[in-house]
Amino acid sequence: MRTRVLVAAALVCAAVAGGWGLSRYAGAAPFELPVGPTEWDVSERSWLSNGVLHVGDRRVTIGEDPAAHVVGPSGAYWIDGQVLWFTSAEGGTEEVSDLQWSSMVISPDRSTLALLDGSRGPTDEYGTHALQVVVFDTRTGEQLYRTPDTEPGDWDLADLYEETVPSLDRVSTEHVGIDGVTIDIASGTVTVDDPGSLGEMLFGDR
Repeated sequence: MRTRVLVAAALVCAAVAGGWGLSRYAGAAPFELPVGPTEWDVSERSWLSNGVLHVGDRRVTIGEDPAAHVVGPSGAYWIDGQVLWFTSAEGGTEEVSDLQWSSMVISPDRSTLALLDGSRGPTDEYGTHALQVVVFDTRTGEQLYRTPDTEPGDWDLADLYEETVPSLDRVSTEHVGIDGVTIDIASGTVTVDDPGSLGEMLFGDR
């Protein structure tokens, strides 16, 4: 495996130099992640049937056919089309944000949620927003990480995203995986797990 430390570059945002990278986001959180007032047992088996999410003996209604859904400590996060929603363990539902993308993963211990946000990054000359990786603590709602607002290079982002369809693979308290690469959230180190993969093409040297 090869490791690259990419300093002051944006993940999933084409850098002027041609490589893609990751660095800590220093600004305010554009939106807050809702957290419910009580928790349920995330170790229980969960499944979705006809819009009803079962978590052990608990049941809450979410979207009937969400693009993605995960079970957090105090409720479910789900994407309808490209809009993020939250339904608490008590059954209350609220719209969180229009992400303009539909990739979402949660850590095995359900403490960390990662999203791709295509609604707030800087735009290319055609008005398409650069995707940003966002990581939240599902227990507090705190934003832990967001790709900084680095200007895109000379890319037509709409064509690029349509061709490659960037998608998150996994997240933990320490790492985010996306399309064959693993990023250390604290340091920004990128490790290529699958040489020749989409992730290497997007984040490697050109």
